[in-house]
Amino acid sequence: MSREARLAFTFQHLSFIFEQGPLVGMGLALAARWLRKSESGNVIDLYHLAYLPLCHLFLTNDVELLRIADGLSESEPFRRVTSFAAFVDGKVGA
Repeated sequence: MSREARLAFTFQHLSFIFEQGPLVGMGLALAARWLRKSESGNVIDLYHLAYLPLCHLFLTNDVELLRIADGLSESEPFRRVTSFAAFVDGKVGA
């Protein structure tokens, strides 16, 4: 399959990658940290978002990641992101 055919297939059948995929989340998290001049982690910390499409529930205490996920609540993968506190309080099931 040619490069052009692979790209055409990806855009036609896998558009969610560019709209809701892990790279979108990583980009948003990086942008949020840069805009807020945050020191709450580095780029390497964001690689865990690559697993987001594979997780049933994604627990974190990262305030900025939780804020980003809240803003992307229409995104199926980002609806899986929840805080440890909500999980411990029983507000979210596993």
